[in-house]
Amino acid sequence: MFWRKKYEVKMTGRAGLIYSEGPRRMRIDSEVQSTQIDMIIFGRSIQQWEPPHQDEKLSTADILRIRENISKALRHLRVMWQ
Repeated sequence: MFWRKKYEVKMTGRAGLIYSEGPRRMRIDSEVQSTQIDMIIFGRSIQQWEPPHQDEKLSTADILRIRENISKALRHLRVMWQ
């Protein structure tokens, strides 16, 4: 049996992340820092999926799941974030 990743987090340079779950994806605002914190993630930018999934509303549970998945991915990369 093959393990299939349910989500993916990509850094898009100095500012921004792309978070994907299956065919859905969203851009999340972030900023790379040169301090003890490597990255600041702007949680308020976790609002909606990109088209054609923009009409799928995110519940509080969805937002918490997305934040936890991003946290796991960044910990794996040893990125300190806030």
